[in-house]
Amino acid sequence: MTKSEIARLTALIGKASTEELNTVVREAYNARMKTLRNESKAGLAVGDTVSLTHRKFGGYVKGIVTNVRRTRASVEIGPTVYNIPMEMLTKVGA
Repeated sequence: MTKSEIARLTALIGKASTEELNTVVREAYNARMKTLRNESKAGLAVGDTVSLTHRKFGGYVKGIVTNVRRTRASVEIGPTVYNIPMEMLTKVGA
């Protein structure tokens, strides 16, 4: 978002009533989050190689997707399968 878009959005929020904010902002937020989840989910399939960076794994690791669910994917990293949020995964390769 640009600075002018943020300023325009701030002005509109200042004019809105509490009820309008509760309904409109919640609907817009939920729609955007659903779109982002679907985009990340659409890019993953069973057998894909993915990467993630996390301190639990000692930094950058690669794994293989074994199952794709609504918000998480099961990823085999070494001998163990972990349930990882899709936002943390990046598809590796073509």
